[in-house]
Amino acid sequence: MNTCKYLAALPLLFSLAANSSAGIESGIIGGNFSKSFTGEAKLTLEDADTDDTQSLDTHSFSVFIGYQTFRDNRFRVSLEKRQFHLDESDYDEDAKGLRFDWEFVYGSSLVQPFLSLGFGLYQLEDPALFRGTNLDGDSLNGLSFQTSGGIKINFSDSIEGSVSLERQGLAWQPVDIEIGFYEDTAILTYANTSLHAGVQFNF
Repeated sequence: MNTCKYLAALPLLFSLAANSSAGIESGIIGGNFSKSFTGEAKLTLEDADTDDTQSLDTHSFSVFIGYQTFRDNRFRVSLEKRQFHLDESDYDEDAKGLRFDWEFVYGSSLVQPFLSLGFGLYQLEDPALFRGTNLDGDSLNGLSFQTSGGIKINFSDSIEGSVSLERQGLAWQPVDIEIGFYEDTAILTYANTSLHAGVQFNF
C-alpha cells in the first residue's frame, strides 16, 4: 500500500468534510486503543470450493487528526498499527492501516452518545496464508469497513475521552497461491468486534 499517495489526498478529504457541515469549530488530535473480544478469520479456496474459519484476536493502537464541526460531529483520519492472532494456527500478524471515520455526536451534556461510520486501507505483513507458498514473505492489501457506537466524556473544553464498541470487517485482496503443483485462488476475510478507548484534544 502506497501510504504517501493516500496522505497526499488528505487536504481534499478535509475540505469535503468541512463543506458538508455547518462550519469548523476546531481541529482535533488524539489516540485510540482497542482490544477484540470476538473475531473470525475466513479463508475461501475458489477452485477447491472450500471454506475454512478460525478464531481471531486483535488489538490496535492509532493516532488521529481531524475536524470537529459546530454541529459537534467529527471527521478523523487515523494511522493505525494492528496485530492479529490466529488462535488455531497460533500465529501473529502485523498490519498497518489508514482509516477515515465520521462520528455523529448527540446532545450537549458532559456525557454524549455517538455513532461512527468509516473505512480503511490496510497492509498485512507476512500473513499466515502465504507460509509455504510462492508468496511466502510478501504482504497483503485490504479494505476495511467499520461501524461503532459509544459515549464521549468531556473532561474540559479541550480534552475528552471516549469508550465504544466497534464492528469491523476486513476484505483482503484475492491472491493466486501455489503450493508445489497445487494452484488456487485464495480469498481471505477478517471480522471482529472490539472495545475501544481513546482521548481527544481540541486545538
